[in-house]
Amino acid sequence: REKEVEREMVGEGGEINLLEIEFFRKAYEKVLQQGKEEGLKEGFQKGIQQGIQKGIQKGIQKGIQKGMQKGLREGLKEAIELDLLSRFGQRAKKVIKKLKMIDDIKKLRELKKEVIRTKTLREFEKKLNHGK
Repeated sequence: REKEVEREMVGEGGEINLLEIEFFRKAYEKVLQQGKEEGLKEGFQKGIQQGIQKGIQKGIQKGIQKGMQKGLREGLKEAIELDLLSRFGQRAKKVIKKLKMIDDIKKLRELKKEVIRTKTLREFEKKLNHGK
């Protein structure tokens, strides 16, 4: 292709037309620059798309994890509440209100064990208020 361009740039007498050479050089540089810009733009857009997809995936995973934690927390609260109601009846309502304010899963697991071990509602309430 270079030979073709060179032949086109050579005039009738065999001289090279410097004006045409300069024109082709500038046109070549412009096309090259446009190609680079388009490549960068395309790469940038792909990068953004990949970043968005990774962000969405992380968000979904985080959401699932938070949902599982919330489900576990609520399940433990409900299980403890049912145990309290079955063991102590309506007297447990005041304690259940306090129980519902706890969000620490570790504490709720401990309380689940304690609701079975304790003999009185007062004993369980002490565990609820002060821990072990």
